[in-house]
Amino acid sequence: MRPPSVDPDNMPNLRQKAEKILSGRKKRNAELQAGDLQRLVHELEVHQIELELQNEELVQSRIETEAALVKYTNLYDFAPVGYITISRDGVIHNANLVTTKYFGVERSLLLNKRFGGYVAQESFPILNNFLKQLDIGDGEKSCELALISNQGEPKWVQLEGTCFGGSDISRLTLTDITERKKIEALLSEEKDLLTYRVEERTADLIRINSELEHALRTKDDFLASMSHELRTPLNGILGLSESLQLNTYGELKEKQIKAIETIEESGKHLLVLINDILDLSKINAGMFEISLAPFSLEPICRSSLNLTKGMSGKKKQHVTFSFPNQPIIINGDAQRLKQVCINLLSNAVKFTPVGGELGLDVDLDELEQHVKITVWDKGIGIKPEEMPKLFKAFTQIDAKLSRQYEGTGLGLSLVKKIVELHHGTIQVTSTYGEGSQFIIVLPVMDIKQIHQENDI
Repeated sequence: MRPPSVDPDNMPNLRQKAEKILSGRKKRNAELQAGDLQRLVHELEVHQIELELQNEELVQSRIETEAALVKYTNLYDFAPVGYITISRDGVIHNANLVTTKYFGVERSLLLNKRFGGYVAQESFPILNNFLKQLDIGDGEKSCELALISNQGEPKWVQLEGTCFGGSDISRLTLTDITERKKIEALLSEEKDLLTYRVEERTADLIRINSELEHALRTKDDFLASMSHELRTPLNGILGLSESLQLNTYGELKEKQIKAIETIEESGKHLLVLINDILDLSKINAGMFEISLAPFSLEPICRSSLNLTKGMSGKKKQHVTFSFPNQPIIINGDAQRLKQVCINLLSNAVKFTPVGGELGLDVDLDELEQHVKITVWDKGIGIKPEEMPKLFKAFTQIDAKLSRQYEGTGLGLSLVKKIVELHHGTIQVTSTYGEGSQFIIVLPVMDIKQIHQENDI
């Protein structure tokens, strides 16, 4: 195929057209290149501004960080306690200014030194044990140490730290407890002084108590001796009174008989007082003894009532007696328990008005294996505030009563001691103006057991 033919006359037009097209293309390329360049420049300028802003933020952040660091450093260095960081081998890695003041050295000289180099010798064992606990334990540990001081007196600190627990370092706090230790030392001295004074006072009290015991023993010995001395002539007086009443030395006139009866009555009363003093002296001296043997209680009660019948008869009093319908056996001293019953009945008669009522009631508790003996009266009664004085020796509950009614105040004290020697108890209930009840509780023996023992 032959190529198209070219008309020479059209050549100039094509060239012009081509140049025009090329010129347009170059213009468009130039415009495109100018736009790309502007965008590129714009991007570069924006990026530069971003970098400047970031730089400003970094500068501000650095300022804030430095301010925070200064604040932290101030808090760390000027805290109210010492802060220190140590390794497992006790080497100091960091410390605040408070710690340097405790140790008395600059921070640069303190770092990389062993903690133990600043601890007083007497505290070495405590520090070693503390470091051991930090190494093998968990949680927080604490101890008190004395630090080396150039001021003569040691500085004491309380050391608290967290166990290593897998870490190579432990952070500790040191609190100055020097003043507290001084106070403790003063208190210890005060305590020692007080203990010495107490021991000295105790020694004085022991000495005084010993002297009092000696004086009491001397008094009891004297009373016992005087009681024996008084009973001898008194028994003679009573014996002669009885002989005179039996007309051994001839008939007596009526006035003489009344005088002899008064002498006998006064002598018997004096003998009771002397016997009470003698018994109380023996009890206080530890010489009072009771003879234990099984006895039936009912005859003792009836005998006591008979011995006080004369007193109650003179005052025309109504006396009652109640007893269970079975024997009651007590392992004790029959004479001493009779003395108890007579004493209580005599008091009931004494403090019950003419024509009044009194009595003796006995109740048995087989389940509890004890007997209750109650001596009651409808007499003057006892005031509540006077009850604590009842069983004290040489004490009467009312000064007026001591003048109106005879007595030394020894009887109830002896009653209580005798009852207690029989492993019993005594209680009192009373309503002032209405009467009183003295209740004695004593252990009893099993009748069946007594029969078995007798059979054996």
